[in-house]
Amino acid sequence: MADHIVIREIAPGLRIYSKPFARFNIAPIGGRSTAVKLASGDVLVVASTPLSAATKKSVDELGPVKYLVALDSVHYLYLKEWKAAYSGAHVAGVPGSEKNAGVKHDGVWGRDSSPLGSGAAAEEFKSEWFEGHPNQDVALLHVPSKTLIQADLLFNLPAHEQYSAPGAPSPTSGLLGWFGLGDKMTPWTSTHQGVVFNMLGKDKAKMAYSASVVASWEFNRIIPCHGDVIEEKGNEAWRSAYKRYLDAIAQGTYKGYTPPSA
Repeated sequence: MADHIVIREIAPGLRIYSKPFARFNIAPIGGRSTAVKLASGDVLVVASTPLSAATKKSVDELGPVKYLVALDSVHYLYLKEWKAAYSGAHVAGVPGSEKNAGVKHDGVWGRDSSPLGSGAAAEEFKSEWFEGHPNQDVALLHVPSKTLIQADLLFNLPAHEQYSAPGAPSPTSGLLGWFGLGDKMTPWTSTHQGVVFNMLGKDKAKMAYSASVVASWEFNRIIPCHGDVIEEKGNEAWRSAYKRYLDAIAQGTYKGYTPPSA
């Protein structure tokens, strides 16, 4: 059975591995892993797709895999097979991903002060743990390439690239097509703003603070696990998707929480 994985290098040392994935088997949102070659030569992988033969060959071309990351409590399905292939890799995840994946974590956001350890990855990445998100998501910024990598914090649908392999199904089929959502789940739309605010905010005050931290970072590109890569104006896209949170925290709606720049 074809895996339909599409491999692309979007910048030197920055590769993505995109494939079809339908949430609940009806919502075609796509899946994606990301590999980043660090200045040290080591490789960090956000592992969210199967380790196919083609994927492993491409990742190994970059260098030795020393870090494996689960960005939230539900993006763990393939972590065990990645860890089996790269047994010496430092595994970092969130509360819940260690138990769900059955893989021992060396670092956990919300538990450890430096989940990525003290080596090369910690020097090149910034991170923010979204404690207020139902899936305990982490936003990961690769500072040198100004690239934000995230899982369930922001979507950019339809997932054209993830469904672009020959023989892959349509990215606008199923739930997205039935309800006409195919072109409405981009960070620039009110539909996306509503989903982020009403469905992803388990604790809105904490979500607003974390969203403002990410908004204060400098990045142009966003690599989502679900949907097409945003190559330009990434920070603007983030601010659009999180507008309701950012406006609220700027207005002092959440007592005890102020934007990091305030």
